[in-house]
Amino acid sequence: KALFYIVQGENAEIKNLKVTGTAEGAGIAYNLTNKAKISNCKSEVNITTKGDNYPTPGGIVSNLNNGSRIENCENYGTIICDRENTGGGIVGDMASSDENDCREYPVIANCTNYGDVIINDVTYVVKMGGICGDFSFGTIFNCANKGKVTVTATETTYSVILGGIVGFCWGRKMDGIINCYNIGEIRSNISNSTKQNIGGIVGSKDDYSGAEQVPK
Repeated sequence: KALFYIVQGENAEIKNLKVTGTAEGAGIAYNLTNKAKISNCKSEVNITTKGDNYPTPGGIVSNLNNGSRIENCENYGTIICDRENTGGGIVGDMASSDENDCREYPVIANCTNYGDVIINDVTYVVKMGGICGDFSFGTIFNCANKGKVTVTATETTYSVILGGIVGFCWGRKMDGIINCYNIGEIRSNISNSTKQNIGGIVGSKDDYSGAEQVPK
């Protein structure tokens, strides 16, 4: 699934690492949790997933949660997802296990994605972003996406959510997305979709996103 499966704990840190090759989940770690950290790393890993039974793809990390951080990292690998999925150029899914503890929220800082995120044969729902696919709690700041985010389908698709930085943003408490930019092409090649939300920064957000500030 990735070079490391679970990296956890505030004393756990991966730094100054360059990885190449192929994977089915993430370039470096499948799960980064409990205040663990990845910094100054570069991934050139090409990632391929094939539906719901595969991990959420991320260029650096698949799942980021519980106060963990990714900073000063770059992804150059291509992410190719077949069928329904959530994923991103840096992180696939970003969440916190305890929405009442703001100190435990994860952070992505000073990261850049250069790799393309490509979704094929979607039939139900896809949430993809140049930095993060599904963003519920935490902060993304000083990040950039320079890769393409594209989706295609041959059958009727229910929902497509694509964003240059974040696909779907829905957290009740977060600092949100700060000082980020996208210059990558964001494109849906689907004409038979029930619902499409496509944005240069965020594909779609709910009414609560960024409504409350996280204490510094």
